[in-house]
This record gives sequence, C-alpha cells and structure tokens, in this order.
Amino acid sequence: MATMHRKWGDEEYSYIPEKGEIGFIDYEDDRSVCSYNPDEEGPISITVPFPLIDRKPRSIFIGETSSEPINIKNSTREPVELWKVDIYDSNPKDSFTVSLMEPPSATSDVDYIRDFLESFCLDDRVLQPGQTLTVWLSCKPKEIGLHTTAVHFDVGDNRIERLVFLLVEDKISKSLSSNKPYRRDRKKKPLVVDTSTVDAFVPGVRPPRVSNRGVRYKIPLYPIPKDIRELVENKEIPSVIGEGLTRENYGAYFNTLLIMEEIKMEEVMRGYDMECISFCKKGQYLTLEVPGLAERRPSLIHGDFIYAKLAADDATTRPHQGFIHHVETEEVYLKFEKEFHFRHEPGNLYNVQFTYNRINMRKLYQAVEAVEHLESELLFPSDSSRKRLIRPARLSPLSAVLNEEQKRSVEMILGCKGGPPYVIYGPPGTGKTLTLVEAILQLYIKQNSARILVCAPSNSAADHILEKLLSENAVKVKEMRYLGSMQLVVSLMILRPIYTGFVTMKSQTSSVLHFKT
Repeated sequence: MATMHRKWGDEEYSYIPEKGEIGFIDYEDDRSVCSYNPDEEGPISITVPFPLIDRKPRSIFIGETSSEPINIKNSTREPVELWKVDIYDSNPKDSFTVSLMEPPSATSDVDYIRDFLESFCLDDRVLQPGQTLTVWLSCKPKEIGLHTTAVHFDVGDNRIERLVFLLVEDKISKSLSSNKPYRRDRKKKPLVVDTSTVDAFVPGVRPPRVSNRGVRYKIPLYPIPKDIRELVENKEIPSVIGEGLTRENYGAYFNTLLIMEEIKMEEVMRGYDMECISFCKKGQYLTLEVPGLAERRPSLIHGDFIYAKLAADDATTRPHQGFIHHVETEEVYLKFEKEFHFRHEPGNLYNVQFTYNRINMRKLYQAVEAVEHLESELLFPSDSSRKRLIRPARLSPLSAVLNEEQKRSVEMILGCKGGPPYVIYGPPGTGKTLTLVEAILQLYIKQNSARILVCAPSNSAADHILEKLLSENAVKVKEMRYLGSMQLVVSLMILRPIYTGFVTMKSQTSSVLHFKT
C-alpha cells in the first residue's frame, strides 16, 4: 500500500496503486453483490447501469458498443468532492470505459467525434448542492461470453461500487438461446410416483456409460423414512430437532435436517410437473419441450430421468421411467422402455413427473453417517481462554501483483499453527481469489506434507481458481486431480482413468475439485 496527503489537510489516506482484479463473481449464487438501493446509500445517489433483467444480464451483440448513463447526484447542502470514477477492473480486460460525453453514434458529426474522450478513470470533480453529474459507461465487446466490470466512485471519504454484468452474443448464440418467458403453472392433479419402490414404475433405458471403469464403493440409497415424511407432511417437527444439537444426537440431528430438506426439494419439483403434454419422436428418442429449462427451472442434465404415463390412464397403471440422453436449450431427448416407444402416437397426451438427482443428497447422508466415527472433541472442541499468537511467516510472493494487505493475509495463513479454517474476508473486487491462490501455492511449495483440497460453490468458480493456479506455472499438471460429475467429464475434458478411482487431467481448461497427492 501507499499513502497520499491532501494538500488542504493533515489526513493520510491509503490507496492501492496496482491495477485491481475482480476475479470471478457468480451473480446467480450471490445476488447480493449486484443488488443496489441508491436511496439507502446516503445523500450521494448513484444510479445502476445495465441492471439485471429478470435476474439475468442484459444481452448485447459482439462488435457493437453499448453505453448507459450513470447519474451521480449530490442531495446535500454542501459541495462534495468526487475524487475519482474508476474502472477498477474488467473481465475481459479493458472491455469497459467511462466518459463525460455520450459515445458517438453513426449520425454524430465530425466535431462531436473529435471532441469525444473516453478513459478508464475520471479524476477530480466537485458536485455542487443539488447538482447531478452524468457519466457514461461503455462496453466494447470483442468476444462472446459474460463481460463484467467493477466501477468505483470515490465520493468524499466514501467509496461506492457498481458491478455490471453483460452477456455478449453473436447471431448464432442468440438464435440458440431461449426466447420464451418462464412460467410456472400449478397442477391440480399431479402424477406422483413412489420412487423408493422399483415395481412402482417401468424402468427406462439408461444412457451408455462414459467410462468402463466400475464403481468400487457404491453409495447406499438412503431412502426417506416414512415416519419422518409423515411428520413433515403434517407440519410437525421431529423430536430430535426440538431437542437441539448435542454431542449425543449430532448424527441424528443433521440426518433429520437433510431428510426435511429433501422432502422440501420434492415439493419444489412437484411445481414443475406437467399435464396433458405431448412427446415428439426424433429418431430413436422421444423429445419433450420443457419451459424454463434454459433457466434451470427445473435443472435437468444427462442421466437424469422423468416419469410419464398417458393422461387417460387410471391410478393403477404404472408410469414409465424415461432417461435423459441429451439436453438442448428447452428440449430433452428421452429413452423409455421399448414398448412405450412402440405404443407412442403423435396425438397421445401424457402426464409427466420430474425428479431431481439424489446422488448429492446421498453423499451428504453418507458424510453425516461417517461423522459418527469421529472423536467428539473434533466436533465440539473445548473452549480455551488463551489467545492465539500468530507469528507471520516471511513471504516471497509468487505473484507480482499482490498488495500489502494481501501479502499480510498470506503470511498469517503460513504462520498459523493448528487446524484451519482461516477466513479471508473482503467485499467484491478486493482480491480474495488472488490471495487464496497465492496461499495455496505457498502451502504447496513450503509444506511438502500438505494435502490440498480446493472446493468452490459452482463449477465456473472452480474453473476460475484452476486457471489462476495454472497461470503461475508453479504446480505440475500431473499433480492435480479432477473430481466431479461425469457430465463435466464429457463436455470439458479428455480424461485418462487411473487406478485410484479419480481422473488425471490432460486438458488445462476446467475442474471442480483439485488436490495434491
């Protein structure tokens, strides 16, 4: 960090001279980062450029400049210093600019075009009482994909931020995207299948396996207990939840919470069920158009399945299970049992029940079950009145763009003795990902016994961390392992199976979990 002095006072202010880095921001998983209420930010109000529409980024075309005004209003009775309007960072780099004039259009005259100036930073303005200053934010996309920027406004002693997301498309990607608004209808007579009993339905045809590798340890099914289901459906609270969490009931407590969550997931999925719909025959598949599929409502992927039966059938007729072999924007390709395909006619109407993939829930049940074998002191450590003394370790940064605060954070992590977690805290754009990557690489280099597992809340976030790790050229690709869904394996990587049951990467493009062996 460095310090600056204002010539009219004795105060010192810290600033970071290096170029900022916003890293990856998942606007879907963390909507709070782009939810603003200018009326609650104080007497200086700043409008929000390119706001999300229906919680999704605005779409623009590649090669076309898109601009939007940002109005900065001083509602106080005193002049206010606007020290800086700064493009803190953009992804892709330098794809956004700011200007005091509206960008020229095709009809602008020569003088206007000559006078127009744009940059990544506007300095030193004074807002008089009641005055509104208009700044234009422009995006000049040169590639398709999500474009993000963080714009900082240094007003008086405060810094206000606006995060902007734009989805850049070309004519081909635009034609493939869904243009139908999502509408969720409530069904009066849903098809309900008892999925815990195989005899309750006619099994469908599974997609072929991606790999011939067998599964060494199968995860148990963990069916939902009928007694807990009855309690939840009757709006009653299971007794173990009423007791509260203790050493003795840790496993039962969290197992019951998972069951209650899964029952709620079933309820949510019932809202997506469809009645009196038709299938379309395409080659060896029956296809189903699913409104909202492009928005992951419901979320369906390769290998999932649905249940279907003729709308005219009575309750005693077993529904058929159909596996998803392929997913397009708003259409899934299904394979049922051969007889179902043979009897299908274009005019048939069906009732359809959607399901969710239980594999992640089963892993959670298995994890809670495994906790029973841990020492209770690990789950309920005794309190200690002693303060923890941390001697920061000396650091030779691998990254040249770390600022002083980021360096100190990594030094504290390296100097910590005992078990994690260590919390790296900061608002968007403060370099948390950069700090995390540096800490991982330092542990990798300095602690040979370390086993590092990197997790992220989404596949794209994990991809971003992996890209940063590989960009430093400090980790050998052969020492990384990939652990994720086979859907990602099919679409993102060429993989080579290894005997440990994991997968070695041949591509350096994507991953979900990585660890050193």
